[in-house]
Amino acid sequence: MGSPFKMKYQNKGGASGLAKSLGTSPFKITTDPKGKKKESSETTWDEKKYKDTKTTTGEWEKTDDGRLKRVTKTEKAYDQEGRKKTKTYKEAGVDPSEAKQYWEKNPEKYKEYLKQKNLNRSGTDIEESTEYKKSEGKPPAKPERKAQYYSYRSQGPISESRGGETSLERANTAAQKFGDKEATDIDIVYDSKAYGEGGMRRLIQTKEAASLNKIRENQRSNPNWRKDLAAEKQRFADIKKKTASWRKEGSIMENMPEELKEFQARIDKASERVQQKTKDKEKAYKSTRFN
Repeated sequence: MGSPFKMKYQNKGGASGLAKSLGTSPFKITTDPKGKKKESSETTWDEKKYKDTKTTTGEWEKTDDGRLKRVTKTEKAYDQEGRKKTKTYKEAGVDPSEAKQYWEKNPEKYKEYLKQKNLNRSGTDIEESTEYKKSEGKPPAKPERKAQYYSYRSQGPISESRGGETSLERANTAAQKFGDKEATDIDIVYDSKAYGEGGMRRLIQTKEAASLNKIRENQRSNPNWRKDLAAEKQRFADIKKKTASWRKEGSIMENMPEELKEFQARIDKASERVQQKTKDKEKAYKSTRFN
């Protein structure tokens, strides 16, 4: 005769009967959690393993209260492993040693039992966030820049005249004293330190002085201030060397050292040509002690 254990579970469907006694069959695996109405309390799931994330940001839309809003949607695909809670051999009324022997003699059925017990599912978590802001309306007007002076350059019969005045009218009048009104270029100057010949050098010197003074001012709270001061002096010395090398190579804008770009940006905004009478595109700067 066969084993009472074997006969008992053969009559109940073999491995299927044993699995049913242990609480693992029948069980339907849901591959998409969204389609699952109610999850069994006897199922435990590991942490989700996220694999793909897709973020979509919508357009700004006007709300009833006049504000603007837009929705950002994030979809995160995941895989997840779980296990169905099963009864112990004792709870199922099964002798553990006999169950072990049975599984050893029927490995394929044991694999089938584990397949029913160990679960896998995939899904997508969706998160939405909403931003609000005031209606933009018309773009804010740019603040009007204040002119420091008007710089002129006029071509006379023998030489060129340069200078600066407080208004466009006065600059034209001054230019006619030694030059031709119809050969006068005038710039409106907003930033005299960055304007004209020597502007790059002046800006570097100004920033260096401010940086070194700041280190000196904090010497009481910084025991390494002398070391920091020496390092900062060396940094600006290197910048000056790079500037000189760049100038020597022709001041090609595409080859400008990175350290000089902030100074060049200020130089570019330092003035605006308001009268162009000649073919000379250079700045109509007035001579200063810096040049």
